[in-house]
Amino acid sequence: MSRAQSGAHARSPQSDRFGDIKRHFGAAALLELAQAEGLHHRGSGRNRSECPGCRNGDVRGVSIGERDGCGVWKCQRDEQHRGTAIDFLALARSIDPVEAVGELERIAGIDSRVPHHPSPPPRKPVAPPAYPPAQEVAKLWSRCAPLGLEPEIAAAWAARGIDVGHAEDRSLARALPRGVEVPRWAFGAGERWSEGPYRLIVPLHDCNGRLASLHARAAVAPHGKPKGLSPLGCTIVGLVMADPLTRLMLAGEPCGDDEPSANVVRRCDLVITEGVPDFLTWATRFNERATGAPAILGMIAGSWTEAVAARVPKGTAVYLRQHADAAGAKYSARIVETLGDRCSVFVTEAGAGGAP
Repeated sequence: MSRAQSGAHARSPQSDRFGDIKRHFGAAALLELAQAEGLHHRGSGRNRSECPGCRNGDVRGVSIGERDGCGVWKCQRDEQHRGTAIDFLALARSIDPVEAVGELERIAGIDSRVPHHPSPPPRKPVAPPAYPPAQEVAKLWSRCAPLGLEPEIAAAWAARGIDVGHAEDRSLARALPRGVEVPRWAFGAGERWSEGPYRLIVPLHDCNGRLASLHARAAVAPHGKPKGLSPLGCTIVGLVMADPLTRLMLAGEPCGDDEPSANVVRRCDLVITEGVPDFLTWATRFNERATGAPAILGMIAGSWTEAVAARVPKGTAVYLRQHADAAGAKYSARIVETLGDRCSVFVTEAGAGGAP
């Protein structure tokens, strides 16, 4: 018997099944599998997903590629989590590899040579993105320094017309010292927030005025990199930047003289800005002693919700300072939709003159 004949007889139907599945699930099909299992998220990159073994919310934890015509993956955190589509599904559903092959045959429409159970096992529920842990947010915010103690960051933002002194006084932003230990979610653009240029930290508040998350911003973004970073694997939906008066408005608390914050906002107006630079520009125009200064609320992508809109007092004059682009127009339309029946809403492009 020849070596070739010996090899052919040595192959079992089960080994053929494994080989067929590996060849069928190349890199593209493996990425589709990650999406079907709820482990790949928009924005995580075309060849990245959450690790089915770690399931720690790190959507850039697994890199997906191809070798010898088979899709392969590897976790960046745990070297033991790697393999093909078979290993991926086995970990994702907590089943053994033979069951995984049967499921993949069903998904791919491949006729099995060994009977297997036709119905899939219950899929693990995938929790929706959440805010980072409150204690970790508070701890990282406490580790940030006043802007004046980080001259490099202060100078970069002062050059953009931001009054860094007022930003410190009003707790609008702080500086993250280089090398400070940060939680696992404070990561993006290939490095920890404390290692790169994203060291201006802006607090994000929920619809009740509570500190719920943080946003890291570079004064000048590196070429090809984002301008700002939000917590990895978390959502910012419903979170806004807020000056002191806006925080009181969201919380429903009175001002220092016991006047209801809603009355003050109605009397002084509300300015809604888009992006960190415009928010800081407007929020540092006025100091704490300025009379008649408007409340300033800042948005970043996806932060405006009906719950936030509901905290704006009825009868308030609202001025939208949005960018002259498709995203700005979308934000404006959403805000007008949610406030238009209760407030007077005026849309002004950022950088243009006009009220307030």
